[in-house]
Amino acid sequence: MFSGVTDVGEATVLNLLLDGGRNPRLGLFKNDLTPDGATLLGDLVPCDFPGMAPLDLTTATAPITAPDGQTLRTAIAATFTRSTSGVSQDCIGWYIQVDDLTGTPVCYAAQRFSTPQRVQAAGDQVTFDLDIIATDLGS
Repeated sequence: MFSGVTDVGEATVLNLLLDGGRNPRLGLFKNDLTPDGATLLGDLVPCDFPGMAPLDLTTATAPITAPDGQTLRTAIAATFTRSTSGVSQDCIGWYIQVDDLTGTPVCYAAQRFSTPQRVQAAGDQVTFDLDIIATDLGS
């Protein structure tokens, strides 16, 4: 009995995430939380240092596509830059927020950084690469 997501299903979900009107955004959170499968958007406290703004993933991505046009993977080079100096803020991890079918924002994915990223001075940055992959296409 099959109880998983098909290859076509994985590619379709990835395409819908990035270009399906779901308003995908990448943000940073600052509360001491290790996200898991039950993490809700309300569990995350977004970073709010000067200059912080979520990245729009519909324009920030460089998709890698299969010959049939399905997105297999997208790589995101994320950079968040503090605009003015002030009180330090530790960025604990990242999250992807999308709109569900009713337009309500939900947490699609979240992960804690291995080490908190501190921003305090103007120009301080949090940078990382993020790959979103349809994992076993073709298997």
